[in-house]
Amino acid sequence: MITSPDNLPVGVYFDIITSNPINLRPLGGLTDGQRMKAWLKIRQEDDKINPARSDTQSLYEEHDFLVLRVYKLHLCYIVLQRRDSQACMDVLASFGITGDRERAVALCADMIKGTQGQIRDLQASFEDKPRITKRDCYRELSMIAKHYPVAAKSSLTEYRGAQANYIDYVNSLKHGNPDNS
Repeated sequence: MITSPDNLPVGVYFDIITSNPINLRPLGGLTDGQRMKAWLKIRQEDDKINPARSDTQSLYEEHDFLVLRVYKLHLCYIVLQRRDSQACMDVLASFGITGDRERAVALCADMIKGTQGQIRDLQASFEDKPRITKRDCYRELSMIAKHYPVAAKSSLTEYRGAQANYIDYVNSLKHGNPDNS
């Protein structure tokens, strides 16, 4: 199972990021959960290597946070409609909801609706972003490969290094650095 960008070939990475919906089968592994854990680890390491793309990662993290909040609120809402529960009141207190049971249920329902609205807004921002295509990925790879030895069989780490060097090279040409003439 591939768990690091050091082992992931660039071509496989391009196949995964351009699939819709995302297809993690090229990562190997036994279960979907293991594949997802490996992919999340790869994405985290990829974001450390290339922080320019980490804004999308923060959107996904915010989405996951909001979904988890809705789950917690909904479960507390269900329990508190039926009976008193100090554990649920403690969870709701962490969200700023206090008071008696009836007030907590009403505020919980309002917070669920508001959080669901935030989730819809985030999902709309995901849809607004243009999908990356294999053509775009390989076009970028071929531009970088003209200056640095990287191919589709190279590791993702090698590709990210060559990509960073290429960006520095292009920026130095734009600013007229005489060392790269």
